[in-house]
Amino acid sequence: MEKDDSSAFGGLPKLVSHGDLNELKALIQQTQFDLLTSIESLATRLSNLEKLFYQNEDSKEVIENVFDIVSREELGLPENPREEIEIDYKDDEVRIVESGFTAPPPEDVIPEGPEKWADNIIGEINESGGSINLYWKRRGLIPSDVSEMQKVEVKKILEQRGVKEYKADKMRRFYYISEDEGADVYSAFLE
Repeated sequence: MEKDDSSAFGGLPKLVSHGDLNELKALIQQTQFDLLTSIESLATRLSNLEKLFYQNEDSKEVIENVFDIVSREELGLPENPREEIEIDYKDDEVRIVESGFTAPPPEDVIPEGPEKWADNIIGEINESGGSINLYWKRRGLIPSDVSEMQKVEVKKILEQRGVKEYKADKMRRFYYISEDEGADVYSAFLE
């Protein structure tokens, strides 16, 4: 009994029986048939939609929704009952979008940047009596990827708004709003 070495896999042991191989072939053929049937069905549906579209195009009627030309059942979608939601239009947090998918940003929100970061730092100063520059990123007052130029800009904005700087050591700067000396405010802050 000689081995058939005519293929690249001739030397490998036989892992699938002949019956299993026939079953796999039949399964592949059935899957292929199902796939071709689905493709043909979709092609027919697309052709019907194109005919409806061109009929509506002649009448210059605008199709804004696919359900204007095809029912939910034809698309294979279940009914989707929507609950009515009552909205208090006097609420400041509710914004009505007239058209499109995006709303304009609220007017009173400062965009992310040095101005916003300076506001965050001043908020911490007002809340706790001061702020140390080494903790700004850790506390989320400024982003972790802030550049040195942006830090300089934040410090200029703080200075313009009356925030004073006290050099606590080589790396640590203490920022505060007070008429007292920086050393006194810093000592009180640490207590």
